[in-house]
Amino acid sequence: MAQYNPFFERAGMRKVVERSAEPSILRAVKTLESLGFKSYLLSSTQANLEHLEALGEPELARVREALSQVSSGYYKRLRATSETFVKKKEYHEWVRRIPLETLAKVISRLAVLAETKIYLFWENPVHECRQDSRAVRRHRQL
Repeated sequence: MAQYNPFFERAGMRKVVERSAEPSILRAVKTLESLGFKSYLLSSTQANLEHLEALGEPELARVREALSQVSSGYYKRLRATSETFVKKKEYHEWVRRIPLETLAKVISRLAVLAETKIYLFWENPVHECRQDSRAVRRHRQL
C-alpha cells in the first residue's frame, strides 16, 4: 500500500527500504501469466483453482515446473510448512504430486512473495520533543 499511497510518509514515516521480488519468483509469475493467469488475480486461491481446472495436462506440467524453478530459499514459504529446511528433491516431488486445490494455494503464496515490499520507520516527534525538553531541564539543573 505504501508504494501507491504516500499517506504513511505524510503521517511522519520515512521509507527505509524498497525491495522487489527475487528473480526466480518473478520468472515463475511470468510463466503463469504466459499460461493465461492474470497477475492481479494470482492472490485469489479460487481464481487460481478455476484457471487450473481449465488447463490441460501439458499446461499443468508447465505450472508445476515454474513452481519447481523457484529459488530453494522459498520452498518452506510456498509449502507453508513448519519444517526448518525443505530439500530440493522433496519440494520438487511435492509440487509434482499435490492436488489442484493445494496448487492454487501455492500460487497465491507465490503472488505474495512477488509483491514489492516497502519498509517504513516511524519516529514519534512528540516523544522526541519531550525527551529534548527533559534533557534541557536536566542540563539547567546542573
